[in-house]
Amino acid sequence: MNKNKPYIIPSRLGFKMFFYFLISVGIGVGLYFLMNYFSSSFILSHMSNTSAIQDQTGLEVSDFQEYVTENGLATSDKDAISRWIFGEKYVFMNIYKNDYLVFSSSNLNYDKEVHISDRERDLPSYRRLYNVDFSDGTAQVGICLLAASKYYDAALLIELALSFFCFVVLFFFFISKEIRYVGRLKNELNIMGSGDLDHPITVRGNDEIAFLALDMEKMRLSFLERIKGEKEAKRANSELITSISHDLRTPLTILIGNLDIVADKKYKTGEQLDHYIASSRDKAYQIKELSDKLFEYFLVFGDEYTEPKLEPADCRELFTNILGGYALSLEDRGQEIALSSEIPECTIKINPIAVRRVFDNLFINILKYADPGVPVDLSFGLEGGCVSATLRNRIKKDAAKEKSTNIGLATCEKIMSQHHGTFYAAAVGDEFCATVRFPVVTPAGEG
Repeated sequence: MNKNKPYIIPSRLGFKMFFYFLISVGIGVGLYFLMNYFSSSFILSHMSNTSAIQDQTGLEVSDFQEYVTENGLATSDKDAISRWIFGEKYVFMNIYKNDYLVFSSSNLNYDKEVHISDRERDLPSYRRLYNVDFSDGTAQVGICLLAASKYYDAALLIELALSFFCFVVLFFFFISKEIRYVGRLKNELNIMGSGDLDHPITVRGNDEIAFLALDMEKMRLSFLERIKGEKEAKRANSELITSISHDLRTPLTILIGNLDIVADKKYKTGEQLDHYIASSRDKAYQIKELSDKLFEYFLVFGDEYTEPKLEPADCRELFTNILGGYALSLEDRGQEIALSSEIPECTIKINPIAVRRVFDNLFINILKYADPGVPVDLSFGLEGGCVSATLRNRIKKDAAKEKSTNIGLATCEKIMSQHHGTFYAAAVGDEFCATVRFPVVTPAGEG
């Protein structure tokens, strides 16, 4: 998959931001229409009556008269009159002199033959002509004042500004929650970075930020689990070294004592010599067994250990070869094996050397602890995509005399985890049970 491929479908966070945007725009637009309705009603009710229009028109005529007087304008000074009208913005004006139109702001190409009585005959009562004194005489001025337009424009600007302000405030209000959440995650990440892994990461929502927080929480828990595992490993190693040192010291002391007796010829009879030699040999094998187990433990659990290379193997052929040799060895020592179920036909992935170590440990335990008068039960199963092999044996009565460091069982568990399988071993009453489970690659009957 191309990692640089852009997203075509918007993310959940993008949908959420777009939803916030739509809500903010909707409320802003709704506020605009609401304000526009009330402002239009207010302006219409206060600026549409005759008295208000006449008062406002009178003020405009007074301003125009003052402008004409200050500048000494004549009715022919059309440019100066147009500049005043342009500055007023909402005023239209006609100027009549001697009953004829001499100026029109709405039509500069006016007809000079138009008589005042013909043009102004149909004006409403609040529209009338006002006398204005020009430098060339008195003229009649008709003003059409669009007073309401000025207030409409002002109201429009205020409505747009308030609506936009409302949109901005609402949008930032909505996203402020996300911003605060991101800030909180930043603080919690800083806390985790400082070494405090006991402080949980807040997971809230179901968008990308929440997924990021969930990954951070998983990482925190993973660190805690790793630290806990390291502490457990250190504790286990410390206990192991203590136990092994004690277990090695006892047979080693006896071995050295026996050898000193033999070397100094302190034995009295040949039988005593044979006894010391047999005892020394027994302790030497005991020391070898402990040292082999210790080496195997550190080989599997050590820092330099590499994962075993797995290869496909036929389950029936594998277990037949491994268990066949052990069965003969056990029978030679008077221990029988009872097969209560057949080996399934399937394919599993294993490292043959590592798997043999697992069964070495199991059958060594059988030789040391199993009651030779009760057959060892061996059964197989195929369930849930895994094949299992289970060994059950009766524990002999004097098994407590045999010391154990549990190194072999810990090694079995580690090896099976490296095979993506499981290992279970437990003693319940006078029965010991151990089960190994391998994931099946190819079930029986499939190619």
